[in-house]
Amino acid sequence: MTGLTAGDFEVLQDGRTQDIVHCSYVPAHSGQGSESVSQQERLRPEQVRRTIALVADDLSLSFTSTGWVREVLRRFVDEQMQPGDLVAILRTSGAMGALQQFTSDKRQLHAAISQLQWKMRRGFPVEFPKELPEEFTPDGISEETETTPQSFGTIGALNYIVRGLKDVPGRKLIILFSDGLSLGGRDTLARELRQRFSDMAGRASAVVYTIYAAGVQAPPSDPYMYDPLRTPMLSDSSPAMRNLAAVSEQTGGRHFAYNDLPSEVSTILNQEAGYYFIGYRPDESTFRNPNRFHTLEVRVRRAGLTVRSRRGFYGVAEENLPAVPDDPKRQLANVLISPFVSNTIPVRMEPLVAYSPKIGQYVSCTLYLDARPLSFSQDAEGWMNGAIEVLLATFGVNGERVDVRAHTFHVRTRGKTYRHVLENGLTYIITLPVKKPGPYQVRAAVRDVKSRKVGSAFEFVQIPSASRNRNANHKRLPPG
Repeated sequence: MTGLTAGDFEVLQDGRTQDIVHCSYVPAHSGQGSESVSQQERLRPEQVRRTIALVADDLSLSFTSTGWVREVLRRFVDEQMQPGDLVAILRTSGAMGALQQFTSDKRQLHAAISQLQWKMRRGFPVEFPKELPEEFTPDGISEETETTPQSFGTIGALNYIVRGLKDVPGRKLIILFSDGLSLGGRDTLARELRQRFSDMAGRASAVVYTIYAAGVQAPPSDPYMYDPLRTPMLSDSSPAMRNLAAVSEQTGGRHFAYNDLPSEVSTILNQEAGYYFIGYRPDESTFRNPNRFHTLEVRVRRAGLTVRSRRGFYGVAEENLPAVPDDPKRQLANVLISPFVSNTIPVRMEPLVAYSPKIGQYVSCTLYLDARPLSFSQDAEGWMNGAIEVLLATFGVNGERVDVRAHTFHVRTRGKTYRHVLENGLTYIITLPVKKPGPYQVRAAVRDVKSRKVGSAFEFVQIPSASRNRNANHKRLPPG
């Protein structure tokens, strides 16, 4: 419904009505992002219409559900993904590389989907990102509480993904496919975890939708038939189902628990055609206790309409959150993992897959740098001096970092050579060993030490399987 005004809404914080100071409708398919973008063209921030994270909770999915989710993900990429969509295919057991996965390249997305496999959950080790707050890890949970480690891994992975989405443009959607979310035997613990995640999602302007992947299941025709790889149907009142629904509803999303996964994804995308941005000014008492969770309720005054919104936030202002250190290493690392190309320093990269008897298969990357934006200082003898930091890394299809190389190149030139460098740029060749065949993303980030200007480039390459005599031809995929 479009055309509503502030007078059509009522906002309540902790049960008290607030004065609305801003109300506007934001369509998801308008503005500069409406221009056509081809499949292999890299999106600029202003071209992004929607940022969509499709998350397969392989820490909970059954064997059967995994196959269904894999098929619906393929259908989304082939039929439902639109120009201007920045998409990631993520797994809760491998969300460490979340930021490396956002792309508009369908080849990379299909490669990620092909890696989604069913995992035996019994005894499955859960690795938690080191950046996660303590309240999202088992270390902060009482031993008296019965918990499901896989579900804490799911919340931790979602938390990491939301943090990665905070600086990404566009309407941000997270669609979680799961067979249930068990957060322990105590309702207070489950509520605390959900509220922490809801607060982070709200600060990132991300909306979460959850889909119960197992769906409605018919009983087996033969009572003696039992499929141990199939997750049993959960009732709507079960804690695992309530937690799954609450994670979405507290961020303004919806929970689905039916059989038609492609239809449910279509419903989500249709409902996200636009949204209302409503603002009010909380009083100072709201931020006196940073550990208090303030409830939010939005009502619509027109008959026949329903509204969904985030359910609350913690009483800490954005400016009072811990500041991230602004150091050169972090700047270069952020450029490396960003889903967008930085072109303050124009960079081109040509990766070539090759083989050496000493190191095996490797990627030889040729970097072309435009030298005109670089800052040079002239010494007493007329030499022009500059320094460039280069960070080069390979990432697997699931976002895990395979290898990284850091170099600092010092440039010292003058006269005709200096003019040649300005006119033709600089060229560097860096090699990265790759031990296993498969799809990889090669990323490069450069930084001018003096001016702190940055640039980046990335390519998607396929490392072929080769026999021991290495007679197979090594070819890379076309740039895209």
